[in-house]
Amino acid sequence: MKKENDIQTSLPFTVKDLKPYISTIDRISVCDSETLYYENYGSIEYVGEEYDNMYVYGFGPRLIDWWDKKHNCLEIISMLEIMVSKEPREDMKVE
Repeated sequence: MKKENDIQTSLPFTVKDLKPYISTIDRISVCDSETLYYENYGSIEYVGEEYDNMYVYGFGPRLIDWWDKKHNCLEIISMLEIMVSKEPREDMKVE
């Protein structure tokens, strides 16, 4: 049975489509594929709505520098990085 928001049947998909499938205990890095500007978040819950309508180019684990405010030190941690763009990938466009 297909659901309206089934990620497998609705390519290309957006960050909003992906959010329900991401663990809330993982740290997230969102990177704009056009500018390579990125923002890091403590959880998917903190990723702002400004990314909701951006298309997902890819995602996966990545080691990044994270400033620990509580302990006032730099850590190297694993995050889930989501690469996004205002335009869908060419290989995911539905005609």
